Amino acid sequence: MPTIEVSLKDLKKLSGLKFSTEKIKESLLMYLKADVEKIERDKMSIKLEDTNRPDLWCVEGLARALRKIFGKSVKKYSIKPSGITVHVDKNLKNIRPYVACAVVKNMKITEDILKSIIQYQEKLGENYGRKRAKVALGVYDFDKIKGKKIRYIGVKPDEKFTPLGFKEEMTLTEILKKHPKGIEYAKLLKGRKLYPVFIDESKQILSMPPITNSETTGKVTKRTKNLFVEATGTDFETVLHTLNIFVMSLAERGGKVFSVRLKYNYVGECGFERSPKFKSSIFQIKPSYINKTLGLGLTLPEMRKLLTKMDYKVTRADSINDLIVVEVPFYRKDIMHAVDIVEDIAIAYDYNNIEPLEPRIATKGGLLDETKKQDLIREIMIGMQFQEILSFTLTSKEILFDKMNTKGKSIEVINPISSNYSNLRNAILPLVIKFLEINKTVEFPQRVFEIGPIVLPDPKAYNNVNQENHLCAAVTHSKATFTEIKSALDTLMKQLDKEIKIKHTKHPSFIEGRCGEIIFNKKSIGIIGEIHPQVLENFNLENPVVVFEINVDAL
Repeated sequence: MPTIEVSLKDLKKLSGLKFSTEKIKESLLMYLKADVEKIERDKMSIKLEDTNRPDLWCVEGLARALRKIFGKSVKKYSIKPSGITVHVDKNLKNIRPYVACAVVKNMKITEDILKSIIQYQEKLGENYGRKRAKVALGVYDFDKIKGKKIRYIGVKPDEKFTPLGFKEEMTLTEILKKHPKGIEYAKLLKGRKLYPVFIDESKQILSMPPITNSETTGKVTKRTKNLFVEATGTDFETVLHTLNIFVMSLAERGGKVFSVRLKYNYVGECGFERSPKFKSSIFQIKPSYINKTLGLGLTLPEMRKLLTKMDYKVTRADSINDLIVVEVPFYRKDIMHAVDIVEDIAIAYDYNNIEPLEPRIATKGGLLDETKKQDLIREIMIGMQFQEILSFTLTSKEILFDKMNTKGKSIEVINPISSNYSNLRNAILPLVIKFLEINKTVEFPQRVFEIGPIVLPDPKAYNNVNQENHLCAAVTHSKATFTEIKSALDTLMKQLDKEIKIKHTKHPSFIEGRCGEIIFNKKSIGIIGEIHPQVLENFNLENPVVVFEINVDAL
């Protein structure tokens, strides 16, 4: 959830709305899921709840959306060829292979515009670009670039140029060690024999993506009139979309957009391309589906009006064939299904105008047997003076495997917002240890437990995943022992009237000789033991930790 800072005066000017501050706040939240957290004089701090709409992470995007919502005219973008060609060298194919570029002319850059450009560039790189790993942006003074042929090429680390904010030349290796951005993002180029750079026809290095621009060409000031913009990364569609929405924000400021020809010098990739591309996509949706989903009785003219309000273009509305065809604007990559369009119709209609109805179902609610069993386990654990905790189901590979000294498989999220939330947990134990790390300054002894779902890869199961409910309990203090946690497990099983056995086993997360496999009905249902010192060190823990984790579904 990125947070941006915008000028209230600038937002009102760009949107053309003469609303009160309160009305602006209400409209941002109601229509754009943008929550104004703080206002200090002219500055508004806004948290964007919708992480799938990076086009709204800038004042220009917010202003455009508000203009359309309140029936004002919006800019139409045109693109002319710039005559510039960017050659992408084949030696970058396995390093940082994709690039998209544009030229934006006739910019009138003020202090507010300069701040907006820098902020949007950073937010896109940090959030949408996964800390510049997937995509990063560079902005240059176009008038300082020589010639019409620019090369994007991998060069050796001993090449030199003057990085942004510095006065002396540095080698690429030195930039990674001394420049603030080099230090922060050096890991993106770790282990590479060649580093990506942009070079113009005079052979001056323009930048070292995704690290920093040149002080000569990459410094944009209030005197800059024409801009060269590039986006580089590891996924072409993401790179192109990032460039598109960034350039759109400049066009909203009055900039004239010119395309750049891209020539990839390796076979099987994009070949010849031009960017940016402001091309809409086509979606078909049934009016009956809209009304059934929302529980409304909207007419076709009403649907058309609501869709237009959210910046869709209705090209066909046919009641006989139960069909609406809409053009989805190029910057709405979040529209992947008809239900996404229905959501926008509901937002435009205003959820407050949808009258709630009582469900016409004669049923009686009740707890599942599974829930009753988990509640019983909770009562027993609390009776043994354990405190219940609740951690996220999403976590990282580092916590699941690296810090636990293990290897294994887990379900990964394709496009995670953050690497910290990239994997579904395949055990609760790592999250409980992480909880102890966060609370290591709290009074000891600490006795905690968590009961909840884990997700395991299973090619034989539906959707190739299998979900189980696990219980994990941990005790930590200076004299915590295996006997203490074994006693807690025995008490739990006695209360549940279950008989288990402990079988000696080895596990890289536990001390050898102090680890056991929990057996129930001749099947392994969990593990118990004392955490290995290396794992404790990985989590910055000083006191011993003893734990058990069991599959409660197996009971």
